[in-house]
Amino acid sequence: MAIKGFWLGILVLVLVFGLMVIGCSNGTTKGGSNNGGQTNNNNNNSGGTFTLTDIPSKYNGKYAILDIGIKTVPTVFGCKDWNLTTNMITGVKIENGKVSIPMWLLSSTGDSYSRYSGNDNFNKEIGVFIHNTEILKAGISSKDFEIIIDISPITFSKGNATKSWNDGTIIP
Repeated sequence: MAIKGFWLGILVLVLVFGLMVIGCSNGTTKGGSNNGGQTNNNNNNSGGTFTLTDIPSKYNGKYAILDIGIKTVPTVFGCKDWNLTTNMITGVKIENGKVSIPMWLLSSTGDSYSRYSGNDNFNKEIGVFIHNTEILKAGISSKDFEIIIDISPITFSKGNATKSWNDGTIIP
């Protein structure tokens, strides 16, 4: 029981700090559409997605984000949109037991974001966070999520990866 609590704590910390540091974008501006017009490196149509399949039907209509952790290199994160001005994160809707989450990359200087299209293997601290509302405020706590599932490890090819819900471990 203590180990599960430890992992939940780690995942929540990673999410909170990761969302504050990383951020996702709609591909035209750094950190969403209301941040002063700083530009991104790539357009919204390039880059990969993370797809989670075999999600139980009770989660259809809910929203998901993907957190790989702030200590990874490269630093990537999955969400529909991130607005640094309002500090709001937009999740991706789960439909028909499946969700495809756009992947984003933090630049090496940490001052811009673009779509992720890399070939990387991430081995730990990878969580899909499922919640009831489409838009969340960064820095939320674990009680704001319906469920968190650890889906480590993930291997991306050209920014794309697919995992089954059955490959994951639910974090209580």
